[in-house]
Amino acid sequence: MTPRRMFTLFLGLGMAALLAGCETLPQRPARTAAAPVEAQEKGLVGLQKAELQERLGAPQLIRRDGPAEVWQYAADACVLDLFLYEDGQGHRVDYLEMRVQPDAPLPRARCFQRILAAKPAGALN
Repeated sequence: MTPRRMFTLFLGLGMAALLAGCETLPQRPARTAAAPVEAQEKGLVGLQKAELQERLGAPQLIRRDGPAEVWQYAADACVLDLFLYEDGQGHRVDYLEMRVQPDAPLPRARCFQRILAAKPAGALN
């Protein structure tokens, strides 16, 4: 092998080694404790109708959407939709969605607190 070929080979291997050192390892997302409000929201999942009504009061709107019964609560620019499904022992909250109107400067946590504070009175039949 000629000196020029050896130089080219070593140069190529050296460049490959340098580039391999530039590879970044995937970063794990930082683990953070769930915010208290998120934990409260998650605490709604699994509740039956009576438990849900005791916690949040009567919903402003109840809608049937296929097999789901959707309960809606609203306060100011915040809307909370709870999706209840029959599980053989009654309807239970399976999923929830919190929405904030786009022009509202409220964070999600404050929205949930406002919905809790606006708990309407009254019972469902």
